[in-house]
Amino acid sequence: MNTMSFIRCKKRGDKKYYYEVENKWVNGKVRQKVIKYLGTSPFKHRRREVNDFEAYLIAETIMKHTPSREGVLEVLKSMGIPIPMELKGMVKSVALEYDLLKKTTYLVVK
Repeated sequence: MNTMSFIRCKKRGDKKYYYEVENKWVNGKVRQKVIKYLGTSPFKHRRREVNDFEAYLIAETIMKHTPSREGVLEVLKSMGIPIPMELKGMVKSVALEYDLLKKTTYLVVK
């Protein structure tokens, strides 16, 4: 069974810690498995490899339409890159990077 990961925020005292987690069924109950610790700022150096079509969709949305934060976040959500509600205000920039050596395109969310 295929599952999607998502970002979870845990509060400890007055600090917030972010984790990339996914839900799994264990003994008839849902358990969260931590995939990666993201630190206190989940978008610090957040990169994701995207294919050519996804890069085209992001670039078209940013270049053709009025680039509003909500519009860009909706495109990311439709591509399977959801941004949790409590983090939407933290997104400052979205960029496409092309690595010439690896010949791959990355989406960077900061």
